[in-house]
Amino acid sequence: MSTPIPQNRASFPLAEIVELTEGELIGDGTGTVTGVSTDSRAVPAGGLFVALSGERFDGHDFLAQVTHAGAALVQKGREVPAGLAAVAVDDTLDALGVLAQAHRIRWGNPVVGITGSAGKTTTKELTAAALRATGATVAATQGNLNNLIGVPMTLLTLTGEDLAVIEMGTSAPGEIEALAAIALPEVAIVTLVDAAHTAGLGSVDDVLVEKAALLGILDDEDVGIVNGDDARLRALALPSERLEYGTHEDADVRLLGFEVSEAGTAARYAVAGETHEVALKLLGRGAALAGAAALAAVVALGRDVAAAAAGLGEVTPVAGRMRLRHRADGLLIVDDVYNANPASMRLALETAAGLAKARGGKLRAVLGDMKELGELESRMHRAVVTGARARGAELVLVGPAMAAVADGETAVAGAAEVEITAGASDVLLVKGSRSMGLEAVVDAVLAAGGGEA
Repeated sequence: MSTPIPQNRASFPLAEIVELTEGELIGDGTGTVTGVSTDSRAVPAGGLFVALSGERFDGHDFLAQVTHAGAALVQKGREVPAGLAAVAVDDTLDALGVLAQAHRIRWGNPVVGITGSAGKTTTKELTAAALRATGATVAATQGNLNNLIGVPMTLLTLTGEDLAVIEMGTSAPGEIEALAAIALPEVAIVTLVDAAHTAGLGSVDDVLVEKAALLGILDDEDVGIVNGDDARLRALALPSERLEYGTHEDADVRLLGFEVSEAGTAARYAVAGETHEVALKLLGRGAALAGAAALAAVVALGRDVAAAAAGLGEVTPVAGRMRLRHRADGLLIVDDVYNANPASMRLALETAAGLAKARGGKLRAVLGDMKELGELESRMHRAVVTGARARGAELVLVGPAMAAVADGETAVAGAAEVEITAGASDVLLVKGSRSMGLEAVVDAVLAAGGGEA
């Protein structure tokens, strides 16, 4: 489910690239490059190829294939083919961020930055939709392009849009700070702080520090938006104006209540003394709270809340993210296989349990391992399974971490070994980290009951 990187027409004189990156020019430095690419197969004629190096690839191996480019950005000390201009820098990934920041500054319009342990993508989609409904043209992160490559490449696509909504993810300390410095948001949203990527980040307190770095980039004229239902975020001091959303009475955007059905989530919000009712096509508490965050961004940017609230209802579920799949024989599948951490597991189980109760059927769940939890792995998996038991779920646990906390539940090594028997009125939740490949379970369960209705 990797998202293709969008092409761009960002333009830089080579002399400006040298200045911005503090690089060393190799070859002709009088030209201008248009179109920045990290993929040798997609570099336009006269564009800039950024030779990134990773654990499994090295862009410098493809320099001979991009001689049609206007120039290449390379690591110092690497050989450059004759006839290809290049700028040699200490770190090409850092230099890519520098160029993206420069392009973002030239573009000059407001950026909404979004991070959090769960709910980032839903909040991004709802925020972009809400802002578009107010008449703004909005660029937004596509798919999973929320890292140190995806964020810069997204920013480089900016042209004449009024606003940009940029999602930011992290798996190691310092990444959010780096992304925030590139995107320079005027509005920043932190959705939640919980155990996620703790193998790289450390404790949940360390996760807080990492996520709060997005708020730390703001100045006193900017707006920080936090989930006020999260005690850690509510306690944070911000360097900017502050807005809170959530269910508590003094929230600036208050979620008054919500009801979940197979049609979506009916949510009610209070904003500045007015109530707004929204029929979300998305499912559950997480979606309702993400809608509140989106409305807070609308408030921060001074746009029409009523129009924005109507726009929230236009967002539809995407593959693998709390998407309902109806089997021909009646079984309802909650397809949430894209990824998982403890917070998103809890929310998914709450939603699936509510749907099962409304249908008068049983809750069944196929739960896969949650990755990158480090020392918290055992405790977090046990907590999720305990919570699922408390909701009366009949479980199939997939993967070694889930199997280690099984106590009478069926536990299997991988998706191919999952077998499910379910009734027409039942609800089946399928959720786990992306690497567990649980989309195969969804496909198999659908096929076993005559396919998708």
